[in-house]
Amino acid sequence: LNRKWENVTSIPLSEEEHKSISKEILRHRIPGKEYGKTKAFNLRFIDSANFLQSSLQKLAENLSENEFNYKEEFFGKHPILKQEGVFPYEYIDCMEKLNETCLPSKEKFFSSLTNGGISDEDYIRGHYMWNKFG
Repeated sequence: LNRKWENVTSIPLSEEEHKSISKEILRHRIPGKEYGKTKAFNLRFIDSANFLQSSLQKLAENLSENEFNYKEEFFGKHPILKQEGVFPYEYIDCMEKLNETCLPSKEKFFSSLTNGGISDEDYIRGHYMWNKFG
């Protein structure tokens, strides 16, 4: 994100909580167009609990295979990508941890919100996804 805050928008709930945060990412200038014309895309982080009637896992289970066109275009056919992933929310407390080269240990997936960690099955799936796509 180039650590720049320009072109960042959000839907705030409070000063600390947001429903959505978006950043426009410049890909390149369009050749032959007047100055300032660019091709960009938006990177958007959404708190799905504020937008959806059900969990992402349940909603994804209700989709047919042909409704995953974009996923397949970028990642190919991998049924595991239709499953809920794992993320060590409380462990990731600085940008440097996002640069780590291996999946954090299972203990790092502890959540004070649920007062528990992830299952062995979830950790194994997370490890597979890290090695395959990380």
